Order: sequence, then C-alpha cells, then structure tokens
Amino acid sequence: MSNSWIKLGCFLTGYKYSRLKYCSIASEKTVKKYTSAILLICMLWGFIGYGFTNLYIISPEAESAAPRIIINLLGSAIMIVAVLQIERQIILSDRTNWRARSIRIVIGFIMAIIGSIIIDQMLLHKDIQAADEPSIRVDADAKTKVDIDNMNKRIDEIRNSIAQWNEEIKNMDGQVYQENTSSTSNKSVGKVNGKDSVLTTSLTNSHSKTPIQNPNIDRITQYNSNIQNNIAKIDSILQGENSVHENAMEYVRKNRGFLKEMDALYLVLFKSNSWSALIVWMMFWLLFFLIEMFVLAIKFFDKNNDYDEAVQHQMEIYIEQLKALEYDTSKNI
Repeated sequence: MSNSWIKLGCFLTGYKYSRLKYCSIASEKTVKKYTSAILLICMLWGFIGYGFTNLYIISPEAESAAPRIIINLLGSAIMIVAVLQIERQIILSDRTNWRARSIRIVIGFIMAIIGSIIIDQMLLHKDIQAADEPSIRVDADAKTKVDIDNMNKRIDEIRNSIAQWNEEIKNMDGQVYQENTSSTSNKSVGKVNGKDSVLTTSLTNSHSKTPIQNPNIDRITQYNSNIQNNIAKIDSILQGENSVHENAMEYVRKNRGFLKEMDALYLVLFKSNSWSALIVWMMFWLLFFLIEMFVLAIKFFDKNNDYDEAVQHQMEIYIEQLKALEYDTSKNI
C-alpha cells in the first residue's frame, strides 16, 4: 500500500520513482506531503469544475441524466488536469525561482476568488435567485413582448392566406354549364316555270346550357381544408398567449448566464442589509487561498531532501562533463 501511494505521488508530482526508491524516508515523506496537498486541491477543483459545468456550460435542453453526468465529469476532469499541471510547475521548479513563486501566488489568489464565487453560487442559490428576481421579470417582460409581437405577425400572415384562399374559392365556386349550339335549316318551295323549286333557305341557330360538375372541385376542397387547418392554428396561438408570460419567465430562469448571476451575487454580498453572505464568501476565499498555497509552502519552506540533492548533483555532473567535452573539442581543433 505504501509503495502504491508513493507511485501515485510520483505520478502526480513528476518525481522519478526509480530514483526515489533508493532515497531516504525523508524524501518519501516529502512526496507523501505533496501527494496529499495535490489530491486535496484536485478534489476541491474537481467539485468546482463539476458544479460550474452543470450550472453554466451544459445546455439546459440536455435533460437526459446520462449526457449531463458525462459532460459534468468531463468538465471536472479538465479542471483537475489543469490544476495538476500548475502544481507540477511549482514542484519541479528551482527553489530559487522567485518569478514562478510570484506567479503561483497570483494564480492562487485568482483561483481562490473564482472557486469561492462558484461555491457561493451553489450554496447561496436561493438568495441569488431572490436578488435576481427583479431582473428576471424585466427580461421576461421584454421576451413576452417580442413573443406576442411574433404571434400577432403569424396570425396576420395566416389570416392573409385565408383571405386569399377565400377569394380563390369565390372565383372558382358556383354552377358550371356546358353550352350547346344546334342549327335548323328552313326552306321555302315554290313553282318556277311550272316546276317545284327551292325559293329561299334560312338557317336558324339555337343555344342551350347543360349543368356539369365543377372541374375545380378538388382545388376548392383543398382550399377549404387549408382554411380549416389555419383557423385551428390561430385558435392554438390565441390559447398560447395566455401562458406566454409564464413560459418567458421559465425560459429566462433556465437560461440565466454566469454574468447575470455574478451581478445578483454582488447584490447579495454588498447591497443586502446582512453581512453574513459577505462573511461566508470571505471565509471560503481564505480557505481556498490557503489550500492553494499548500504546495507552494511545502516547496519553499521545507529543506532540500536527498532526492533534490541527488537531482542537483546529477545535473552538476552532466554540466561538468559537457564542459570537459567542450574543452577537449576546442583543444583538438
């Protein structure tokens, strides 16, 4: 179990296990301290990454539990890897590197602020929602106005379509007749030179109308069906207007962004009559900042152990070998 813990510590810190196993117990103790501090920081930021992803990154439409959990775990893993790389920069850096130390302090300060804000947004969720309610109502009213305008435009478009179809039906409807034309020839016969002859011929045309089936009956039926369907759409839209404001409120609450909740958190911390929220936030910030400084404190306040000395000694030997090689090469030239 001890070797497994040390191997895990070497993996997290970047130490070389093949060298560490020949070092003293003091070096192993240092690795264990680093491991405990890194695991504490990683667990903390894994939780923060999970909560941040769940609140602000994952889509509100992803209602299925499995995709939400997978995406949340992915956000948590990304945060853990990022924190781990930051801590390795400190552990594997030179003890005299004050620039890295200063940058790590600044990063720790910023990370503590971000972490405490995210934790407070989860713990003070109801207080933030209450403080954000006026802003939610303003946004919901604006969305309601836009939605109602869109509904009215849609109703006008449907009514225009119905009017066009009615006009088409009016033009095509009615009894349709087929015209029939017949001709009658009239002849007058008389005596010419004692013989019967046709004296005059007249042609009489007669017209009649026969009712037939309207050839546009299928189109008229289709237009009537379209009119009934669109009247039903208008009724559905009008019924939806009764709940448009409630739907807008639900939409605005579900799609509240990080910056909007930051504004609400600011109201809770600094504009409320109670100082309890600000005290809670400052306590979390101080806790996170001190946890962030764990690895930095171990690195720069503990003395060098034999592992550090062995690494330093090996580096010096390689440098001397390189200098000797450079000298021999220049001498031969």
